[in-house]
Amino acid sequence: MIAPAQNPSFGESHPDRPSARRKVYRTVFCCLLLLIVGVPAVAKPGFTVKLPQSWVRSIEAKFDSPGKPSTASTSSTFLLDDHQFRVGEKTVERYFHHVQRVESAAGLQDLSQLKFYFEPSYQRLVIHFVRIRRGGKTIDALRPAEIKIIQQEEELNQQLYNGTLAALIFLNDLRVGDVVDSAYTIAGENPVLGGRYAETVYLADRQPIEHLSMRLLWPTKRALAVKNENVDLQPAVQTIGAESEYVWHRTNVAAIDVEDSTPGWFNPYPSLSLSEFQSWEAVVQWAIPMYKFNPIDDSALAAQIKKWESNFGTPAERMLAALRFVQDEIRYLGIELGRYSHQPSLPAAVFQRRFGDCKDKSLLLSSILNSMGIEAAPALVDSTAGRSLDERQPSPFAFDHVIVQAKLDGRTYWLDATASYEGGKLNQYYDPPYERALVLREGSDALEKIPRMSHTAGSTTVREVYKASSVNAPVSLSVTSTYRGADADSMRYRVANSSLAELSKQYLNYYANVNQSITTDGLPQVSDDRETTS
Repeated sequence: MIAPAQNPSFGESHPDRPSARRKVYRTVFCCLLLLIVGVPAVAKPGFTVKLPQSWVRSIEAKFDSPGKPSTASTSSTFLLDDHQFRVGEKTVERYFHHVQRVESAAGLQDLSQLKFYFEPSYQRLVIHFVRIRRGGKTIDALRPAEIKIIQQEEELNQQLYNGTLAALIFLNDLRVGDVVDSAYTIAGENPVLGGRYAETVYLADRQPIEHLSMRLLWPTKRALAVKNENVDLQPAVQTIGAESEYVWHRTNVAAIDVEDSTPGWFNPYPSLSLSEFQSWEAVVQWAIPMYKFNPIDDSALAAQIKKWESNFGTPAERMLAALRFVQDEIRYLGIELGRYSHQPSLPAAVFQRRFGDCKDKSLLLSSILNSMGIEAAPALVDSTAGRSLDERQPSPFAFDHVIVQAKLDGRTYWLDATASYEGGKLNQYYDPPYERALVLREGSDALEKIPRMSHTAGSTTVREVYKASSVNAPVSLSVTSTYRGADADSMRYRVANSSLAELSKQYLNYYANVNQSITTDGLPQVSDDRETTS
């Protein structure tokens, strides 16, 4: 079960207040929804229709379970949530069987269309059945000719393209009290893992679950690490030939009530972390071949490096120039198909095309710095987990972002290549708010601490001056906002990505809440002392 995303809510604030210190911290790693397949019986581009394979163990739901009244606090109930995974030598098969009862009109909206996600470059989708159970009747609701395959790009607003498709199934004549019974399999594993396995399985949802089952068939000769979070649940284990079978059961699982505005590191969902990576060192050894520094042989990039070395007299000035270039001149765009969900593009390619995501930009920056004799290495971080990474099971999926660790003149710098428009000298730079990082360097075997950002890293001062020539004369208001440090970087990014007319409208709307007759007498004036101060 995949837990729903949490949507933070924001209250109205002054336009000058950095309510979410606006830094362009990008996420790189996508949660993988992977599953199974077989030889097609009924085929259509993107999926096949066929019965489950023989390794799948059938579990029957209690369809006669009493329903809830229409005033139930949940829109639907899982009568059965069944996951069965089989890990092979070169692939992973994932079988899902969901039985959900519609409890309210809201449930009709949720369940009247089903979506089965897959990444076609390395996954195949097999749909087994879709049925509606009403009273004692079973209605076959699977009409393969009517299934729509759609491009499901949910991160385009973050400039991330991952190629995920969804098989979209519309259910006709669904009613409150009906039970939707569906099963499908997805086969295939991202080749970037090199045949290794890692997964997080959630053991609760926002809807109650009467019967939850998680079954894993695992090659006995391979080691598996299992870590529980927010649940004390042990599996039943037995050996079946060359495989070990792990089965976890839960019954009468309460719905998870996710409160608004919880911190990003807080996860209320019980889960299992399954990983073939026994240590952080194993994750480093997996990642190093993809992030290994190679001497730069691209003539254009080499010429740019020589230009920085000629134009700037000290290593600190050269490092700052390279950082500014990668942050500002390499625009953010991630094309993350297949293995490129985790594998960065070559630095020369990123330099030539002038775009890349965080892993592309970080490898480019670290390669440039190493070429100039400055020790640097990419580092994996999680944009929200912070110090809670200390408790996580080692896995490539413990991270969603990449930055750079650089060492110069006895000081360690943590540089975010996606944080555009930073200002100030190198010694004025502040550490990004990630707290923990896994540095991709030979010998690295543990998470390193990133110092927490000081409360003095940024500030905003707002000066409002009201003037009137007489009691009955119009009053003029001038507002001067001064930003420093992190706040200056946030505002610099905001100004770069908005027109002055848009900013003027935002300020006007804010002050109009106090006085609806207020008008502007021109566009805002912006002065930026980026080079000498932050």
